[in-house]
Amino acid sequence: METRTLDQKIFKKVLDSSVQAVKSAAQVSIKNKLRFCCKILDVAEKDPDDPECSVFAETSQLVNWLNNLFTEELKYKVLNLAALENLKKKGLMPSLQPIEIILVIIIASNDSVVVGVSFPDGTGTNITDFANNAMKRCPKNDTECNVNGNCAYITYKCEFPFKDRDTVSRAFFEQLQKDGIYVKDDDDDEETPNYLNDNFVA
Repeated sequence: METRTLDQKIFKKVLDSSVQAVKSAAQVSIKNKLRFCCKILDVAEKDPDDPECSVFAETSQLVNWLNNLFTEELKYKVLNLAALENLKKKGLMPSLQPIEIILVIIIASNDSVVVGVSFPDGTGTNITDFANNAMKRCPKNDTECNVNGNCAYITYKCEFPFKDRDTVSRAFFEQLQKDGIYVKDDDDDEETPNYLNDNFVA
């Protein structure tokens, strides 16, 4: 299928909605008392002039967006004293915020699979090792991993990014299991849940 680059106006509209998708996915994980959220995002539009053409964002745009997502959109928000006192009176603790769990966000760009990983403080796993070990599980391609503090940004160049994002998703999920971040229950059905589904949260 032919691909072109997503223009700035469409790009902003699609990614504005993607911020909420990440927040919602992370909240589901938190509600289920899970330590991580692995999310595949669709950042593509049909070309209005050619329905057979998928329009994707550029890799650099996605890396910049992921950085903004982790450092600004999901930035930890300190509760004011009144809110904390109100929770205390009710015998409640503040809920975890999305940035307080491990986030793995996977997106297909025009020429790569782009991955953003965010680790909260005290994870106990080296984020560089985690990202590199996960990518070693994928077929060898040109891969770049840049780490900034508790965040890693990976670009995995490939011929079919939209298809290969599933391969990358599986690699990260397997690494989460290997590192003991996700422990599968003995009675889990191997057929479910669908870990490669676009809406998978864990």
